[in-house]
Amino acid sequence: MVLRFIKLKWLLLCISVTFVMTGCWNNRDIAEMSFAVAIGIDKAENDQIEITVQIAKPSAMKLAGSGEGGTGGKEAAWVYSAKGDTVFDAIRNSYTSVKGRLFINHIQLIVIGEELAKESIVDNFDFFERESEFNIKALVLIAKGLTAKEVLNAHTELGNLPVTHIKDVIKNSHVNTTKIKKTILFDVIQEMVRVGIEPIIPVIYSDKEKKESLIVKDLKIEGSGIIKDGRLTGWLNDKETRGALYVLNEVKNTIISISNPNEDKKKISLEVLQSKGQANFEKRNGSILFRISIRQKVNIGEIQGEIDLTKKDTIKKIEENANQYVENEIREAIEKMQVDYQADVLGFGEIINKKAPGLWKELEGSWDKVFSKIPVEIEVETITTRSGYTQNPPKPK
Repeated sequence: MVLRFIKLKWLLLCISVTFVMTGCWNNRDIAEMSFAVAIGIDKAENDQIEITVQIAKPSAMKLAGSGEGGTGGKEAAWVYSAKGDTVFDAIRNSYTSVKGRLFINHIQLIVIGEELAKESIVDNFDFFERESEFNIKALVLIAKGLTAKEVLNAHTELGNLPVTHIKDVIKNSHVNTTKIKKTILFDVIQEMVRVGIEPIIPVIYSDKEKKESLIVKDLKIEGSGIIKDGRLTGWLNDKETRGALYVLNEVKNTIISISNPNEDKKKISLEVLQSKGQANFEKRNGSILFRISIRQKVNIGEIQGEIDLTKKDTIKKIEENANQYVENEIREAIEKMQVDYQADVLGFGEIINKKAPGLWKELEGSWDKVFSKIPVEIEVETITTRSGYTQNPPKPK
């Protein structure tokens, strides 16, 4: 009995040692590793690619792991650039400046320079698609009027990683204003190969004069770059982007400012609490027609001027103005897509392909031309849910 107990103790000891050894064989000091948290890609001279990587300092990684914030007022990241014939080549060339191995599986953001985006996005995303360690949920932005290098060299005054600051702005712009479509690497790759739809990618730019050193707070993230045939073709501004997102059923929460029915020069701000958008097609007199329907619930957030909200007719006029406002945004977006770029961002072709594959086969070869001339009917329904604690705006004595 004693012998069996001793054997059991030795067996448990061996198992414990095995677990400890296998758990630590690849353990390395965080100071010996370089964790890239963002990457930028630009066009360089002599047909080369320039990549810029933002690398979290070990102190920032340790603070992130412990749940503490701030870095004592010091920069929380290093930024390095390197050139090469391809993205893969440029990343390897960065090893001449980066300490230890560069780990890219923590990358949270990809920024593409405008010049490179106009030349080709699909070619330069091939590396990210093939690299098994890469984070396919990394957010994607196009730098308009800037290089990706300039964006990633922008400093933050919030005491954290610059990439974290940019990610927070992306979240606000998507969730609270719906001025962009939040786009991750996986979405871009999938939409570039999907039939009958063109992807859009959010835009980051600066509306201030260029300085030697940018600050993240001087950068804006709104509007979209239209991707067609794997490259940047054109732009949608913030309102045109929201018009497209209404149709794509991606409006989460936003503010629309309409005219006061009683005083045209005064405004009423409505908060869109909920929106449902859908598009469908029908054949009428041998031609294709698309019908878009939007249904939204709004809250009255602010009123300029005088108006009586106790009257049903007043509420009806507010809702009609909201309907027209949203319809105009959608029409402006569609006109830009059809007339300027012949780019089917709304996925009309995909809808036809799913519901009438035979018809799509007939149209696919000339879809750009067909899409540019398709008539579109838009129907918007707005429902006002509440007007706040007060019914009518205060009147001056």
